[in-house]
Amino acid sequence: AKEAKEAKEVKEVDGREALLDDIGKILGEIADRLAVEAKDMVTSLSASDMRVILQSYLFLGVRNEEMFGRIKEEVSRRLSVLSEPNKEVWGEGMSFNSIVGNLRKSVESGEDDGRIAEAIKEAGVRLERLRSGTGCNVESIFNDVEDEASFELGRCKEVIERWE
Repeated sequence: AKEAKEAKEVKEVDGREALLDDIGKILGEIADRLAVEAKDMVTSLSASDMRVILQSYLFLGVRNEEMFGRIKEEVSRRLSVLSEPNKEVWGEGMSFNSIVGNLRKSVESGEDDGRIAEAIKEAGVRLERLRSGTGCNVESIFNDVEDEASFELGRCKEVIERWE
């Protein structure tokens, strides 16, 4: 009776292990398929979306090196961009408002065929609507978006470091 009981327990353990192995294989296959899509969309994902994907794969214990590498590159690229001062056209550290002012001066001086002026006008209308609707100034809105993105990218970096 004791041997029969032990044999039954061994069979149950083997059955659970086989079931867990099957579940692991199925999750791995699904994760691999999703990784193909995710790695192709990385540049259009928000930082929080990338973090959720990384955390999900980490939780499942599934690794897809290609997807992981693409997300890691994108996080590094975005953090680098956000850490650089605004120095592209009119000098380092210029505010959005002063950049728009310089663009307007360029347009007024005749250095444009009208497309820049139309783009500035549309951006100005949208920013004014945003400012009026939120009660925040434009610089505050930009700073908030940059801070939120930096925070989420930092969280992504933490997950990446745990994964490596």
